Amino acid sequence: MASIPISTQQVLRIALVFAAFIVVFAVLSFATGWPDKQGWGLVVVLSAMIAALPIFGPILEFIRDSGAVIDIKGVKLDFSASAAHSARLERANFDDYPGMPVSDSNAASIAEAAETAQSAPVVVVDLGTGQSWYPTRLFALAAAADTLKGARAIVIAGQRGGVRGSFLGWIAPEDAVTAFCNRDPRYREALNHALTILHHLRLSGGDAGYPFPPSFDGAPFLAAYRTSRDLALVPALIASMQSPPAAAPGMPPTAPLELQHHPEWLGRDDAERLLDPWLIRDHVYEAMPGAEKRTLLARAGRGFLAVTEENGTYRGMIDVAAAIRREVFNPPQAKV
Repeated sequence: MASIPISTQQVLRIALVFAAFIVVFAVLSFATGWPDKQGWGLVVVLSAMIAALPIFGPILEFIRDSGAVIDIKGVKLDFSASAAHSARLERANFDDYPGMPVSDSNAASIAEAAETAQSAPVVVVDLGTGQSWYPTRLFALAAAADTLKGARAIVIAGQRGGVRGSFLGWIAPEDAVTAFCNRDPRYREALNHALTILHHLRLSGGDAGYPFPPSFDGAPFLAAYRTSRDLALVPALIASMQSPPAAAPGMPPTAPLELQHHPEWLGRDDAERLLDPWLIRDHVYEAMPGAEKRTLLARAGRGFLAVTEENGTYRGMIDVAAAIRREVFNPPQAKV
């Protein structure tokens, strides 16, 4: 069950600081006569406020979250909850021209899509009929969200049984990165290479005169870095997957993960097989019994619970912690 996000250690620290202030003012009162009886009320209030300064941020966040009420069309839950904002990526694969080499010419559209994934807590990837996304681009999305602390959940949708936008499950970005790296170590190598490029881009400050190391040339991504800063990781990562760095002497060349003109598509079945150990499929819908909805909410341990239509079409996500806080501290008077 969720609670106000303050630890026992923080409470103890606040109590000790408050007590220390009171002791200091008591000594001051004994020595100088101030604070007197009229002044002690102000002293206590000020001491409490100063001692509690470190937790004002978490409390404000708690109040904000607890006040949000879910409002997802077509879904009626018998508890008050908070809906997490979801962002859809309208451009599949991060750019307008799938299969083309990544460069500054299309880095803007890539950065725009990555920024969408960074600014919303939930991002929706619709695989469609299986020819909308490459696995490499889903990996780039997950890696950007994980590395740059963006979206906390990636919803995977696709066409199933003739129903568009069917909910397949959702996954945390770090778990998606793990799934891909476990599937093929070249993903980890590409990510490490791109992260090193990003490190040098940061050192350069966007200056074209920066001496990039030959193995980690960030010059092709300077324009993207100047425009989107750390989101330049995305085009650098895609480029690393399209053109792997040269192999060590005596070692065979590394095959690219993404063939520019003959890419591999990511279908629904492939995605489910790849992500299955981490894919969270629990969801609620309008006609589901209220007790079952509450049970699913209570056991949702990763922060979100999906909301679908009865036919499985994805509608939105519930922020579980905010929903439980809302119910505990503001019990509904009537069904929503």
